[in-house]
Amino acid sequence: MPKIIKDRVLLEAFEFYRRKKYQAVTNLLEPLLYNYRESNVYYMVLASAFILQNDYSAAYTYFLKAHELHKEDANILYCLGLVHFLRGRIPDAIKYLLLAISFQDTHQLSKKLLSHIRTDQGRGRDNSSYLRTKTLPKVVPANVSKILTWTITPVGVILLAVLGYFLYPILLPEPDVVFSLPKGQLINQSSEDTNSTNRAELLYTSDDVRSTFKEIEDLFLSEKDAQARILLNSILLSDVTTEVRTKAEHVKTLLNDEPNFLDHIPEVTYQDVLEYPLLYEEVAVSWSGKIANIRSNDTRFEFDFLIGYVNQQLLEGIVEVRVPFPISLENEDSVEILGIVTPDQQSFYINAVSIRKNIAEN
Repeated sequence: MPKIIKDRVLLEAFEFYRRKKYQAVTNLLEPLLYNYRESNVYYMVLASAFILQNDYSAAYTYFLKAHELHKEDANILYCLGLVHFLRGRIPDAIKYLLLAISFQDTHQLSKKLLSHIRTDQGRGRDNSSYLRTKTLPKVVPANVSKILTWTITPVGVILLAVLGYFLYPILLPEPDVVFSLPKGQLINQSSEDTNSTNRAELLYTSDDVRSTFKEIEDLFLSEKDAQARILLNSILLSDVTTEVRTKAEHVKTLLNDEPNFLDHIPEVTYQDVLEYPLLYEEVAVSWSGKIANIRSNDTRFEFDFLIGYVNQQLLEGIVEVRVPFPISLENEDSVEILGIVTPDQQSFYINAVSIRKNIAEN
């Protein structure tokens, strides 16, 4: 009998929530904290009602209690990040949002909020305008009225229990795990280590890993994706755990893979990339120079790029450039190339993203 009463109370709270009577939800549920201390459904509905009343402190308290019950749920991580965002604590928000995506890489609410944070609009002091019911995970079943009717009969109680089991699985991670990472130091490779040829091996300490991810967060927020990608590559080239490596790979999926000349392109030299190509894999570079040895047919357009050889005085290096789009170029043209570093077995080549001619030199 007591269980039926508890179910009935939750369903009544669902109905209040559905009708946007959020204060009625909190008035009904908060006095029953002891009875529902093992129910993450209770905590999620109560916290969501508080956040929609702009009571971020209470909302955070109950989202944390849901988190303590279930340690691997992307929705709860997202909600914790959302509260930090609404409070203006952007670095903390980013940590939880990245965690949510690392455990569920298709979590659209987290991706949407991260994208919003990276805009000027998302960096203002008052972020409350972002909060709407559609920015919260779904915590109330669709047909609440029908479920209320079902609970009158024993069959309804069973159906409700089954429905609750499938609608509210809570799986959630430790928030510190992803950010317990270190900055690595390059070490010399053994000539006998044939498996690590052309790889940048790094050693990481626990403090270095944490500071590396903090720097990645700052770069991500500043839209300096190429610089963030270099740091993520350094983690992937180190001896960190499989769990940390997987999470770094998830963060890479959030970075912009379509750079342009207006982006924050790092000052990476040819010698930098030549020394450790894998450290700069998929990183955007912008180099000036002259075109030589054009090779083209119906399916490809390639050439050798003389980096820095604009005034025919300084040649920094020669790299193969592959162009996947139609363009009219000639040998000796002076151009600036925006491209993506792509390591291969010998060294690396550049996949061109954009090419613009240096009219003053041509």
